[in-house]
Amino acid sequence: EKGDLRCAGCERQLAEGIAFENDKDGQENGPIFCADCRETTLGPPCGNCCEPAAWPDALLAGDSWWHRWCLVCSESDCNAPLEDEYFVHDGKLFCEHHNMLR
Repeated sequence: EKGDLRCAGCERQLAEGIAFENDKDGQENGPIFCADCRETTLGPPCGNCCEPAAWPDALLAGDSWWHRWCLVCSESDCNAPLEDEYFVHDGKLFCEHHNMLR
């Protein structure tokens, strides 16, 4: 039998499909959010780790939102922080050095 799951943000009944649990507080059964409320309540998903990027820590770079600490060069052996400047190639973000190698 299906339970009556409701979004913790808007209280709409959640249909079958994707719902997002807020387990950041270490609670195993944290509040459940629909896709709309997840972004407005928890922040947009980070382009690197996919966890919600809380608004004070969220940066828009390329076409995605990022945690400040997740905004790093996409080159696997680099991971340089991309604080003030980044370059986009094929939807990925790179530091100046690895941009020059492309």
